[in-house]
Amino acid sequence: TAIGSNGSSDSLVVPVYSLAGICALLAMECATANWPFNLAKDSFFQHIMEMLQPGTSIPNPTTLSCNLKAIYVVVGNKI
Repeated sequence: TAIGSNGSSDSLVVPVYSLAGICALLAMECATANWPFNLAKDSFFQHIMEMLQPGTSIPNPTTLSCNLKAIYVVVGNKI
């Protein structure tokens, strides 16, 4: 994925589905939109994901939290 030069997602490049990609995007969305990581356990959210990509594996909230920490370690010094 690519984020626009102004830090927005308006020029986001959407790749084909991958578990790593959905983990990263969900972690970043939870952080930037102030969504709780427990969103991943929400049945409506799970149904939406299944509708968009049947068979989708959705990471658990702990994984999302750890992913966000890992993303910060990699890009935190660039912020």
